[in-house]
Amino acid sequence: MGLFKKAKPALGVVPYDDLIRDGEPCTVEVSAVFPLDQLTQDGLPASGLILQVQRDGVAPYQAQVGLHIPDASVPVVVPGARLPGKWLPGPSPRAGVDLVTIDFAALQA
Repeated sequence: MGLFKKAKPALGVVPYDDLIRDGEPCTVEVSAVFPLDQLTQDGLPASGLILQVQRDGVAPYQAQVGLHIPDASVPVVVPGARLPGKWLPGPSPRAGVDLVTIDFAALQA
């Protein structure tokens, strides 16, 4: 096996494109970014992120996600950055916390 392991999909995982298409807007603040030494389902290097999620009507909460950060977004996905995000409710209260991502297309707009 090479340097990277392919990440296995977890229960409640939603593909990035589906989450962006179907998700509701939120704001995420990056608390940490770290290498996962794994590849996404699309074969791209994955990074781990700890995000503080802020959305209307809900107390802020923390989510841990693994995703690929596009090269153009690497300079802005840093601790302390407040970024546009998307979220979806999950099949259980715990999964709802983790169905969060950064909206990279909104960063480029």
